[in-house]
Amino acid sequence: MRVIGEIRRLRLLQLKAELQLSFADMSEKLGRDRRDATLSQVASGQANTRSGKPRLMGDDQARAIEAAFGKEGGWLDRDPDFDKLLAGDTTELVAHETDGPGYSLWPFKRLPASRVQNLQEPARVALEDMMLAAVEMAERLSQRAA
Repeated sequence: MRVIGEIRRLRLLQLKAELQLSFADMSEKLGRDRRDATLSQVASGQANTRSGKPRLMGDDQARAIEAAFGKEGGWLDRDPDFDKLLAGDTTELVAHETDGPGYSLWPFKRLPASRVQNLQEPARVALEDMMLAAVEMAERLSQRAA
């Protein structure tokens, strides 16, 4: 499973390719100086000169990019593999084994991706909110049990 920094980095590169813009052009559209290297540093995973850690995209920056380039809120946070599933692209899926744990991009054995795919966007957002709350509750229960 990818962490949010990696997802946002992949999405930034996807957006750049989709728009066929340079990072300088994108920075300018965000109201920044064309020479601002932030976007290219995020995309390359370049280390921050002060901390030595890879430069990451924060929440405010992600929302500003989505708004400036006409993407729905949260688009930069959604793993591109999930979009493939919603679009019906199952080429990278590995079938679940019937007699043991299987692995795939789609984590649910009893809930076909097509059922989620066929939901209207408001229903998918509501489902995502419910799943997030359920996972957070399960994590809290796991921490208590440990």
